[in-house]
Amino acid sequence: MAGKYICYYMKVDTKSFAYGLMQSILHFGSVIGCVLSSVFMNRFSRKFSIIYTGIIAGIGCILSIIMNYYLFLLARFISGIAVGLYSVLVPVYSKIYVFFINFLFK
Repeated sequence: MAGKYICYYMKVDTKSFAYGLMQSILHFGSVIGCVLSSVFMNRFSRKFSIIYTGIIAGIGCILSIIMNYYLFLLARFISGIAVGLYSVLVPVYSKIYVFFINFLFK
C-alpha cells in the first residue's frame, strides 16, 4: 500500500523498471551486508558491530523520508545493508549467550 503511494508521489509506474529497482535494491543491499558482516565482526566486537549496524539502519531510515527517487534508492540500499548485517550478526551474538545460559543451568 505504501509502495503505491510512494510511486504515485515520485511519478513511477508500478509496471516499470524503476519500480522493480525500488523493490529489489533492498535485497541487493542485504547480500552486500551479509558479505560485510565478517569484516564487521573481525574489525569490531560482536556487540559493537550490532550497535554500528543500528546507526547504519538509522541513516537509511532518515534518508528514506526524503522523497527523491535516487535518494530513496540509496536509503533502501543502506537499509538493505543493515538488514544483511543484522541477519548474520544477531544469531552469532545470541549463540554465545545461549551457550552460557545452557552451561550455567545444566
